[in-house]
Amino acid sequence: MAIIEESPLFDLIKNLSKGEKRSFRQLANYSSDSDKKYLALFDLIEAQKNYNEEKIRKKLLELEIKTPLPVLKNYVQELLMRVLRFHHSDRSIDTILRSHLHDAEILHNKGLDKLRDRSLRKAKMISKKHEKKEALLEILNKEWNYKSIFNPKIIEQDHEKAVDDLSKLLFARKMVYNVSLLLEKGEIRDDSLRREWNEVIQRPMMLGERTYSGYEENCHFHHNWMRYYHRINDFAKCCYHQEQLISHMESKPELLTQHLILYIFELNGLVVAYCQNKDYHNAQKVIDKLIILNSPSLNAPEKTTLLNTISIAYGNLIHGFYLSDFDAAIKASEQAELYIRSLETNHHHAAFLYLNLAKTLIYTGRYKEALRWTNTILNESPDNRRDDFYVLAWMFNLIIHYEMDHIDLLPSLIRSTTRFLRKRKRLYKTENAILTFLHRKLPETNSQKEVLQFFKELKSELDEIIKDPYEAKAFKYFDFIAWLESKIEKKAISEVVKAKING
Repeated sequence: MAIIEESPLFDLIKNLSKGEKRSFRQLANYSSDSDKKYLALFDLIEAQKNYNEEKIRKKLLELEIKTPLPVLKNYVQELLMRVLRFHHSDRSIDTILRSHLHDAEILHNKGLDKLRDRSLRKAKMISKKHEKKEALLEILNKEWNYKSIFNPKIIEQDHEKAVDDLSKLLFARKMVYNVSLLLEKGEIRDDSLRREWNEVIQRPMMLGERTYSGYEENCHFHHNWMRYYHRINDFAKCCYHQEQLISHMESKPELLTQHLILYIFELNGLVVAYCQNKDYHNAQKVIDKLIILNSPSLNAPEKTTLLNTISIAYGNLIHGFYLSDFDAAIKASEQAELYIRSLETNHHHAAFLYLNLAKTLIYTGRYKEALRWTNTILNESPDNRRDDFYVLAWMFNLIIHYEMDHIDLLPSLIRSTTRFLRKRKRLYKTENAILTFLHRKLPETNSQKEVLQFFKELKSELDEIIKDPYEAKAFKYFDFIAWLESKIEKKAISEVVKAKING
């Protein structure tokens, strides 16, 4: 298998638009003769399908270009970035603000104070309108350094307000980070994790129904409460906060454009909230809204985020349907699988969809296909997995291999799963009971009658375990008891699951 060489410059050139490439060639052609060799390197790289440095070196020798390749590559990249800065100089508020500040610096050095102050005033107006709080503080510092404003009282008031506003924004961002760390730990299945959530969320600035002055702070306020209520299963409040968040974001289109990635992400949060509240009609409408957002105007991070988010949203929709409509869950799984196969998405972000597709395939007896989805999750780096999803993927694999009669593989899989659960402190009663059954009791059986008896014993044990509210979370993503009932009653698991959902 050929090894594909990596080159950031190759990736950059392949990412250029036709207009950007044309501008680069014009810049190189109208520059000095020495720049022609940089254009030669650009053309050589652009012509390659996969980067091959050895071929480039040989071509450069043929063209009698003796400049070291690293030097050529660095200069080409500098020229490209100059072109890209020109092309994108008015594409975002941040670049416009930087242009005004740069203009102010140039004008100040030329002693043109009135023009300098005009640039600073424009920058200040833009930063306030678009809530660029870090930039506003920098502009105020420039005014002080340039002595643009001489009233100490105004300077003090402006600085105090800017620092206070930025402090509130940083607190809101810190809260989102703390909540994200708790989300990675999965469902609340013990008092310890519940206390961690309460310690993070029960802060003075988070308590009570308040309106944050800042656009982004308001988003983060509702985001944190939505995630908290989702974890404690208060889905009515979960829906309330997510609806408030989306309504707030859509109320200011000019700011929404700046926070488009956040908006995409939070639309999935609304899918989660609606599904948990069994409002599937509105959940599907939100997914349709996400799909409509896909357009050529999106930049690369926005497009990647959108495609990953649609995958997550489909996973949430399937999971939601399994709460009340088995046939709709199957249909949604088929729809989502068609979608996911047409895209290249990040495995980490699509993990929840993969789990739900695997669950559907287990429920419908298509074990080989289910194994492909769980292995996709397990093959990811451990640092990029949500613990409970990874645990569930291991548990799915055990069931799949058992159903496929791969009994010889089970001991090794059980040892690996047990090691991981202990390392991550996630060996709870449910997982322990299933692992014990597969590891100790199943190998001791000599007849189908004994296997049936052990299945009954395991079901009785899980029937007791599920009475614990924390342990019941283990059955949120897969009905282990329904699987056991299908073995005991010698029925298809789909038949048992469907009867329980519809019953």
